[in-house]
Amino acid sequence: MAIDSFMAFVPYTGSPLSAESQVDMSHNSEELAQPDLQGFASNKQLFEVDEYNFDVEQVLNIGSQSSGVGAGKIKFNAFSITRKIDRASPTLFDMACSGTAFKQVTPALRKSAGGMTTGQIFLRFDFKLVGVKTIQWEHDDESPKETVTFEYGGLLIRYCQQNPDGSLASSIPGGWNACKNTQDHSTNPISGKA
Repeated sequence: MAIDSFMAFVPYTGSPLSAESQVDMSHNSEELAQPDLQGFASNKQLFEVDEYNFDVEQVLNIGSQSSGVGAGKIKFNAFSITRKIDRASPTLFDMACSGTAFKQVTPALRKSAGGMTTGQIFLRFDFKLVGVKTIQWEHDDESPKETVTFEYGGLLIRYCQQNPDGSLASSIPGGWNACKNTQDHSTNPISGKA
């Protein structure tokens, strides 16, 4: 089964970045398409992403002196995406140069059911208070691409298990605000530089 990967970029002020993709989510009414991904798609504000990666790191103290496991502050390591260069590339460059943050950057995964108009979103990441750290451009035989690396202050992860009948169960959330070092399952943004 193919998996489609899409992303939306939402600044603190103004409209989400405009995309050139042909992503159609008008039929996506499931929980993780709401409240905004369906609207972003209809307004051409969803980007196709070739690949992404990120990780978090917890410094643990396990040993006889701690009588168990002692944890420190979670470290959100950089989040990177690789995508084709398009009309949003100059804006990403400007944001990197100016240090302007996005309110939210949202990648979502959809199980494809034949074409860009069908499937269900089963996994969604909402990165909060997101700054562009690095941009690398390259060109191969296919097309010019860019790898963009972000730093972020919070992360909300939502996953929906697929039921035997093919429908999706309610989402299971996990979230953390690294700025406050607290659990955060809300969809509320983190205050940032506008």
